[in-house]
Amino acid sequence: MGMKVRGTFQRRNNEIKGALYIYPPMVEKWSYHWSGNTDGDRIWASHSDGHSFSGTITPDRAAEGIITTRYGHRIPIKAPLP
Repeated sequence: MGMKVRGTFQRRNNEIKGALYIYPPMVEKWSYHWSGNTDGDRIWASHSDGHSFSGTITPDRAAEGIITTRYGHRIPIKAPLP
């Protein structure tokens, strides 16, 4: 697709919040902010537009998983947790 994708995550207790930034060619970045929950090392989060994220917290303190868009596109992502 020729797009750069970046993500950020913030965790507080069992709540997680984050943002997904998509940088399409020749267009300003698109931002999607979402929130969700954790259970142990598992993460579930969603955006009000229907996009979702599921994944895990890795031993090196990163959130890693798959973003599924409301159209069914699946985007793998890994981002460090602060």
